[in-house]
Amino acid sequence: MTHPVASPPRPAGYAFSLAELERARLAAARRGWQLAILLDHGGPGEDYEEVLALIPRRGGRWLLWRGAEQLRGLGPDGRMLEFAGLEDALAAVGGRGR
Repeated sequence: MTHPVASPPRPAGYAFSLAELERARLAAARRGWQLAILLDHGGPGEDYEEVLALIPRRGGRWLLWRGAEQLRGLGPDGRMLEFAGLEDALAAVGGRGR
């Protein structure tokens, strides 16, 4: 008797490109933010290949991940956000005009 093999669930978030990681690293260094790259991050029913955790000088923690369609984020106030790209996300973390 054969048993069907279940395919693993698709992750909710995907890895960033090396160029994006370098841009995030440079932005964090330039602005004095803490940056952590969380690999295989997640909880029950949610797996993310890679999540960027950014902590700006003014406090609060931002989590950014690449979804299937867009870049998504979780702000320090718990709001879920969607961004057109990494530059928009970094601007939101640092505040407009910084």
